[in-house]
Amino acid sequence: MKHPLMAACIVSLGLAAAAQSPPVIFQQPMSPRNASYAIQASLDAKAHTVKGTERVRWRNIQPVEASEAKFHLYLNAFANDRTVFFKESGGQLRGDKADKKSWGYCLVSSIAQIVDGQPVPLKQEFPGEDRTVMRAALARPVPPGAEAEFSVTFESKLPKVFARSGYAGDFHMVGQWFPKLGVWQGEKGWNCHPYHANSEFFSDFGVYDVDVTVPKDFVVGATGVQWGEQAKGDTKTLRFHAEDVHDFGWTASPKFLDRTETFDGIKVRVLMQPGNAGHMDRYMEAARHTIECYAKWIWKYPYPQMTIVDPPTNGMGAAGMEYPMLITGGTSPFMPKTLLMTEMVVVHEFGHNYWYGMEANNEFEEAWLDEGINSYYEGRIMDEAYGPKTSMLGGLLGWRAGDVQMQRIQYDAMPDMDPMALDSWKYSSNGSYSVISYHKSALVLKTLEGLLGQKKMDEAMKAFFGEVKFTHPTTEDFIRIFTKASGRDLEPLLRSLIYGTGT
Repeated sequence: MKHPLMAACIVSLGLAAAAQSPPVIFQQPMSPRNASYAIQASLDAKAHTVKGTERVRWRNIQPVEASEAKFHLYLNAFANDRTVFFKESGGQLRGDKADKKSWGYCLVSSIAQIVDGQPVPLKQEFPGEDRTVMRAALARPVPPGAEAEFSVTFESKLPKVFARSGYAGDFHMVGQWFPKLGVWQGEKGWNCHPYHANSEFFSDFGVYDVDVTVPKDFVVGATGVQWGEQAKGDTKTLRFHAEDVHDFGWTASPKFLDRTETFDGIKVRVLMQPGNAGHMDRYMEAARHTIECYAKWIWKYPYPQMTIVDPPTNGMGAAGMEYPMLITGGTSPFMPKTLLMTEMVVVHEFGHNYWYGMEANNEFEEAWLDEGINSYYEGRIMDEAYGPKTSMLGGLLGWRAGDVQMQRIQYDAMPDMDPMALDSWKYSSNGSYSVISYHKSALVLKTLEGLLGQKKMDEAMKAFFGEVKFTHPTTEDFIRIFTKASGRDLEPLLRSLIYGTGT
């Protein structure tokens, strides 16, 4: 039996620990932090559901009053075969096929605006059969500079892994899982598109405090840094804190092998499938190269940690995806070292923490600004780290090819039918979206590199990133900043390359 004084001390220490504040990551905010979330979420690992409550604090940074709010409910894209996503994709994406026996959803059971300290229920409205966007008229409009607070209760059901999110057995990749505000653009209203098959995401920066409750034997990786853990019966609750990010993703599985290494002061954590353990070093090395190259060419990675998630073979629909401070890789037990897909996926997804993570462009409308720029740096990093003629095929069956070489081959294989700057759902085909947004855009930047020389190219790209990081840049911003930094009259050429076809 514990001594009463000891028991009292233990209780006091436990209460003190529970009352601790999350760590401060940045002494000064790096973003507007105008959309912050406090979320409590609980995973039912057998039903593959997440029940949650969230408090959303939103500040109007536009000069126009907001009288309504719009939220993304992305998982409703997988609720049936009548959604925009399913109609456009036919239930297939990136070689993966949806399981119609395992639908997903995000259901909001209540939403309220906090007015004078009291919750005022809001009515949910949906524009049509697709329920990936929820509208709510506000109880009190939000003038410029003012804040609104929302309280939301929701339940999300994960589909079998498809289109970046879902479950495969006891592996759970929980992405785009909570009601998330669109981006208020003043006179233009809310930028809050339905979830399209080709599009990814767009949201504002903020601070995220997320408590995740899972079965006690599960290993969890997430956006942010973990700063607390508390066990209760058969479950445990982990606390995560992230600053100056615009999304929050997490994963949970009892099977992960967990390893952390530090490169240039940055912790890289890999959550690995046991069957893929032989490729752990490949993930780590690719992350190290990426950290080193971006620090030289653009900016040192500012966050304290990066988590790399290795999906299982039956969960590859979750492979190759980026969230702030968390990415998913993709490999298999039989991936030869002479096929560098394992490395390429890490380099590409890590790079997205710059291009889209920090340079938070609108992926719905101008995907090239992150996919294309990121693919350009993917090629540079892969070629520097693994050789320009061997960075994709390093002698596999006698074949050798570099990353940039493969981008050229893929671009040449498809007619140039669409411009780079285009709404993602307006491309002539899924293939065109991929080739133009990724490969053509990367090769345009490679052409500019050849025109300007490496030194001037690096100066221009660093100038662009430095001016737009933690904002929402557009194609016009790129043309303006890049042209000025290059010291050349490149605007006519850039407009032709970006807005034209057949180049």
